[in-house]
Amino acid sequence: MSRFTEQQLYIDGQFIAASAGNTFQTINPANGEVLAEVHEAEQADVDRAVAAAQKGQKVWAAMTAMERSRILRRAVDILRERNDEVGALNPRHR
Repeated sequence: MSRFTEQQLYIDGQFIAASAGNTFQTINPANGEVLAEVHEAEQADVDRAVAAAQKGQKVWAAMTAMERSRILRRAVDILRERNDEVGALNPRHR
């Protein structure tokens, strides 16, 4: 039983399964516990992610510095709210 839910790829604003359906397990090296089943990106997935990033970069570049600042500050707030959850992903911080 994994500690975390199955981890899909995050591409173009959505979670998706790997195109080939392959996954791998991440293992806590300290105790051998399976942390999660992770989808393994194939070349097609990487190409789709790069295309989405290029599209997103154009949107980001068109924003004002103030708009980008608001987004980054919100990202920091979300990370702080989820600090314990994020920390649990690193087995050395349990």
